[in-house]
Amino acid sequence: MSLPVRTSPHAAGGHPVADEKVISQYHKSIALMTEACEVAHRAYIFDNSGSKHKLLAEITDFDEIRLDASVINPWFLGTELWKDFS
Repeated sequence: MSLPVRTSPHAAGGHPVADEKVISQYHKSIALMTEACEVAHRAYIFDNSGSKHKLLAEITDFDEIRLDASVINPWFLGTELWKDFS
């Protein structure tokens, strides 16, 4: 996770958020990704770590995964979702 690249909510008129809080919320959201995919008919996983959003995978009925990227970002390879399908 690259904190300097993220857009600061404070700069957009919001309140300041500590880097530790951003990191903790990031890890919580990644952990919840598997649970969300388990209950969804169809889920799309995007990588927005670069300048453009990139579709990584489409999950259907938590039974099938279709990869859309030729190279999978390491953050996705470490998720429980990836482990469930690999």
